[in-house]
Amino acid sequence: MSAVWFMPVLLVALTGAAPDNMGFEVMDDEGLMPLNWILEGQGYSGCSDSVVVFSGDRSLRIEYMESGSLFGSVSQYIPFAFQGDSVTMAVYLRSRDMGDKSFAGLSLDLYDTQGDAVCTEYMYLEELQSDTDWQRFEITMENNIFGDTLELGVYLMGPGTIWVDDLELLLDGESVSEAVERGLPGAQLDHEFDSGSGLEFEEVDDFQIESLVLLGKVWAFLKYHHPQIGRGDVNWDYSLMRILPSVLEVSTESERQQTLLDLVNGLEPVIAVECYMPEPEEIRLSPDLCWIDGSEVGTSLASALWSVYEGRYQETHYYVRESQYSTFSECKYGEMDIPDTGFRLLALYRYWGIIEYFFPYRYAIDGDWDDALRTYVPVLIAADTPLSYQLALQKLIVSIGDSHASIWNEPDALREFYGNLYAPLSIARVENQWVVTGYTHESAVTSGIELGDVIVFIDGQPVADRTEELYQYANGSTESSLYELLGSKMLRGNGDTVTLTVQRGNDTQIVTIPRMEYDNMDSGLKNRPAAGDGPYTILDDGTGYLYAGMLSRGDVEEMKEELQHSDGLVLDLRDYPGEFVIHDVADFILPEETVFTHMTFPDHSNPGTFVWEEPLHTGGGDSSAYEGKVAILIDEGSLSLAEFTAMAWRLAPEACVFGSPTAGADGNIVHVSLPGGVNTFFTGLGVYNPDRSETQRVGIIPDVEVRPTIEGLQAGRDEVLEAALEWLHSAESNQPVNTEADRVKAMELYSMALRLEEQRDYETAMEYYRQSLALHEDETVRAAYFNLLATIGPM
Repeated sequence: MSAVWFMPVLLVALTGAAPDNMGFEVMDDEGLMPLNWILEGQGYSGCSDSVVVFSGDRSLRIEYMESGSLFGSVSQYIPFAFQGDSVTMAVYLRSRDMGDKSFAGLSLDLYDTQGDAVCTEYMYLEELQSDTDWQRFEITMENNIFGDTLELGVYLMGPGTIWVDDLELLLDGESVSEAVERGLPGAQLDHEFDSGSGLEFEEVDDFQIESLVLLGKVWAFLKYHHPQIGRGDVNWDYSLMRILPSVLEVSTESERQQTLLDLVNGLEPVIAVECYMPEPEEIRLSPDLCWIDGSEVGTSLASALWSVYEGRYQETHYYVRESQYSTFSECKYGEMDIPDTGFRLLALYRYWGIIEYFFPYRYAIDGDWDDALRTYVPVLIAADTPLSYQLALQKLIVSIGDSHASIWNEPDALREFYGNLYAPLSIARVENQWVVTGYTHESAVTSGIELGDVIVFIDGQPVADRTEELYQYANGSTESSLYELLGSKMLRGNGDTVTLTVQRGNDTQIVTIPRMEYDNMDSGLKNRPAAGDGPYTILDDGTGYLYAGMLSRGDVEEMKEELQHSDGLVLDLRDYPGEFVIHDVADFILPEETVFTHMTFPDHSNPGTFVWEEPLHTGGGDSSAYEGKVAILIDEGSLSLAEFTAMAWRLAPEACVFGSPTAGADGNIVHVSLPGGVNTFFTGLGVYNPDRSETQRVGIIPDVEVRPTIEGLQAGRDEVLEAALEWLHSAESNQPVNTEADRVKAMELYSMALRLEEQRDYETAMEYYRQSLALHEDETVRAAYFNLLATIGPM
């Protein structure tokens, strides 16, 4: 069966209309805000103002109201599907009583028909000071051929008041009222399967499974390489529905190959083009296309696929939004409570293809990723209830071994399976047992459950059985991070109470406590500083303590002043940082600019390829950096941004990292929508140590490993902090100092030695090898040293 495709709709000569109420003259029904404008954020007010205006009778005012609030913004959403290269918002602003750390800004966000961002631009207005009279400001953003809705925004961060008036929207420098509307792409005109695929089958034999596996690989390859699909001319989801019956009907390899060749030939012919290819040394990960030459593909189909590859799409892609990382625009099919068989296979193929071509750590997945198709084709065909479908997808998603990867929105059936209600306790795996480590509601403090209690039974079920039941659906880059995330599900249930049998020393206690809605819990009881009530403090022994989970960028300058002369410094990263303060604190503790990570980014011109970018630097921003010893605290709960932050801070001249390895999922998150309203994430950029060694599925390794004990929890001790304080105040010569920084420097010297050896400057190379080994023992360096020594003899 040939794929059906649609010609794109030509641009139609329809003129746009200027957005309503750009001068803020028309009020809403309540008479407070200008019509069509929305106030967002906490601690700020927004209203119409008839006293302070630039022109006309009214302006819009944003005013700070509450201490500690992050931002306040006003925005309007307007239809925006116009032909043009750039969009500009021009606006007049005035300010009063702006604080030293306050600032205002402008924003433009363009979304596609699925509600996914295709272009974003933000501008901080440094010119808008404490009291500034009316000024005109402009922000310009690239237009996108798949844009559908534009969000205009003006925001204020920090104390003060700003007024907004006479906003104007321009397209390529001309009023948007003169813009030409853009027709819909062909993919959005195909509605044949809006109500479902009409395909229902419960069992498939081994040959059909292999046919569906090959179909999934071919379908995903064409999706990200064929120009016609990339332009959005064809609804590739619905093309799958058309080809599925034919693939299931074939009974020989040659028939299978011909049917898939028909799928390729049903698209327009592809002409070879000059495609960008990075240099070999720039490539960290290459696409795995060797399957195209496999015997199951056959000569004719392989030739057709290689022709597509040689003319692969190089422009803005309908399904993949190119940025520093990839974002995906996919139809969510959220109205399908249980997708039919065709759409369940679509979920598998969509997810498999995204991971195959856009996951930077595809090589780190346990087993062969191709086998995921073979495993889950029959599983998803049989998953004919909402719960079986959602559990099957959860197992597929967690199989990539990424702490970011899970079904995060928990549709109804999955939430019911885990439990709609939560026990107000945090538990963790300590000494291979589930142990109570904290409270998440005041009621639990007096419930009879104590910190350090070992859980033996949950509602009469042995805790080992509950663990086994949930383990297969738990995500984690490492075993310890998997248990860390699994702990949040162990005590969930649908009953109003949970009865726990706990071991406390030699005694056994049975305690019943109420469960509650998630929104009623107070995570602040668990995620709190180990000392003090705020983001930083001075301990009784003179040590400075910083808790990253509460530190904001606005706190940094005062933090530096208070902790500058402390007797040692503790940086606690055992929680997710409150804000992006990596460089602010690094400037304080790193006197010189230092490389702290290498990263890989997707090469969208060649899907499946990830290339090395220039290394990231940090530090060296303060004229008087902190001169004392620095202890950094991490554990399995240090995830993503916390790990990224630890990579930078551990390079302070006198730093030592305490705790246990971090979660091993270091990088941004990328969202994926799957049929049935299922939403998931995965790590979208590669993050590596300064020597390009792994962090994913490894984590940041502490210099001194310290783990909480049951005895310590029962005694109310923070054993990781205790070890750090002991090191800070003990003789420096007897303690490990800056082992990671030494390793980084050692690897730099090793790289220089290799280059010198290639240049035949053997004497200097030998010296660099010796310096490297003096800083950090490494078997690879030692082998290189002795190989050179054996070649040239003693010097």
